Amino acid sequence: MPEELSGKYHLFDRWEIRTWGDEPPAAFNQAIQSAQFNERFRTFADHFRKAPNFLSISGGGANGAYGAGLITGWTKSGQRPNFSIVTGVSTGALIAPFAFLGPDFDWTLNEIYNAHGTEDLVNVRALIPSIFSDALFDTNPLKQRIAAYLTMDEMKLIAAEHDKGRVLLIGTTDMDALRPVMWNIGKIAKQGDPPALELIHRIILASAAIPVAFPPVTIPIAHEGKVYEELHADGGVTNQVFLFPPGLDWMGFVEHFNIKAKPELYIIRNDHMVAEYKITRARLKPLASRSIDSPIRTQGIGDLFRLYVTAKTNSFYYYLAHVPNDFYRKTDEMFDPDYMRPLYQIGHEQGKQGGCWYSTPPGLKMRKNDPGTKGCKPVE
Repeated sequence: MPEELSGKYHLFDRWEIRTWGDEPPAAFNQAIQSAQFNERFRTFADHFRKAPNFLSISGGGANGAYGAGLITGWTKSGQRPNFSIVTGVSTGALIAPFAFLGPDFDWTLNEIYNAHGTEDLVNVRALIPSIFSDALFDTNPLKQRIAAYLTMDEMKLIAAEHDKGRVLLIGTTDMDALRPVMWNIGKIAKQGDPPALELIHRIILASAAIPVAFPPVTIPIAHEGKVYEELHADGGVTNQVFLFPPGLDWMGFVEHFNIKAKPELYIIRNDHMVAEYKITRARLKPLASRSIDSPIRTQGIGDLFRLYVTAKTNSFYYYLAHVPNDFYRKTDEMFDPDYMRPLYQIGHEQGKQGGCWYSTPPGLKMRKNDPGTKGCKPVE
């Protein structure tokens, strides 16, 4: 490992600050089975009793304007919960820290999705050099924006919320293992110094690193006395949206701590549920684009069903909001302000009414005991 990297970042042990997102968390489940709970478990249980609410924010690129608008409008409704767990992937990773910190940071979400365009976030690389490089765009401008909005002050506030028992998770994809990784941002923030802040910046940048378009991010991690340089990219490659690892023994946790509250899981899907109809030319670029869009969209819907199963298995209420299916605007720009601003406003107006929430994933018939839609009448 290069000397400048080893000196720049904390070489956390990989299991101290993260977990795989596709297998049961062994340490958590073992603690439940043995009833050997540390203070962190008890602190979370105490907070959860007061605020049994979870928020999961999906990927979606420029469509993140919808989720940002929904959250800021939700504040104005007076109905926005205080969340015990907040998770984010890709564009959701840009939103999640400020949603976690609460209404005082609504201005940040407003500015991110209303004041910046493509040229503020990425540099376009020349075509020929980009073919032999790691991506089509350079994301140094995006990294600078992340650093400008999430400073040492914000990190200290995240650490303070972590101490109260709250959890902030960001998802990336380990490109070597091709597995989802869930990073505990509050635990990293507890370190409280510039290297920890730099690591958080890199995790968020990696989560938003759309493969091929954006370069992956190198993250140095220590494990069993060895240092590894891992390559991480868009969390949406493996999970478009997530809450906690599958197989986590949530029922064992609530039974041990005698928690009676029924959690509310809110999911913001920064995308449509119905694909836009487009006449596709029989040429490589448009065919490739549509071919990539299809599995990403399908995977995202599958993730919504996976979270629905998680909710029903663990007795959560399930609430889902998404970009209205009738909102389509043509744009050739990756982050077009003329696309994002009206979408932000749609989310904001919905949020001011408390949000438009479905109680089931798309296409699933409501059960008799489901609560139905919550808030304003959803846009079909």
